[in-house]
Amino acid sequence: MMKNINQKSYRYLARVSLLSFAGLFAHGFVNNALAATYAIQFLPDSGYGSLMNDAGDVVGGITKISSCYPRYPSCYTKNTLAVWRHGKAKAIPLPVPDGLPFITVRGMNSAGWIAGTISDQAVVWEPNTTGYTLHNLGLLPGNTIARVAGIDDFNRVVGYNTITDIAAPNAAPFLWDPVNGLSDLTVQGFPNDIPLAISPNGTVALTSSWYQLDLPGKVNLNAPPPPRLNRRSVGGN
Repeated sequence: MMKNINQKSYRYLARVSLLSFAGLFAHGFVNNALAATYAIQFLPDSGYGSLMNDAGDVVGGITKISSCYPRYPSCYTKNTLAVWRHGKAKAIPLPVPDGLPFITVRGMNSAGWIAGTISDQAVVWEPNTTGYTLHNLGLLPGNTIARVAGIDDFNRVVGYNTITDIAAPNAAPFLWDPVNGLSDLTVQGFPNDIPLAISPNGTVALTSSWYQLDLPGKVNLNAPPPPRLNRRSVGGN
């Protein structure tokens, strides 16, 4: 547990924790089952989490005030992408190239590999003994922009390449793995459609279908919605 948390933050987090445990107790009581128990690990006051894997590793960031101007009621902040490994209080910064500030983290698998984008580049952070190694996944021929959907527990990354972010009309789905590098998913018999997500075992979700990376060419249509279920019933317009 980290010791550099101020008293006000501690009281706030304690209140949130009590409410959470009360909710867990009520849930367990109503469902006639023993509610799960959790141990709280505090991040720094300036730290925030974005994703967590099954091993308990958290990827997020640390926000620090870099400069303030007395004449204006605002300050400039600097965000550092970082990982807190399970049971460790010290953050591990993730390497990021200079001059490429727009970072999106899209997935972290059980081994701690992290996939995302830096500006228009698809990247993977590979854990090592001291921190992380950054890999640029490259682009399929004729494309200039990469977007990542996620990473599975076999360190396989799926996403798409395109030449524009406007509706991505020329999207080319890709697969990357540490052994074979970047490849076109359509060459393996999969649809020329944008991957939306990937499961830990390599099942890829599309808008109206899904497939498994280990079964090239086999595509399954999504099951129809249950009777009486429509867009309005699930919050659509």
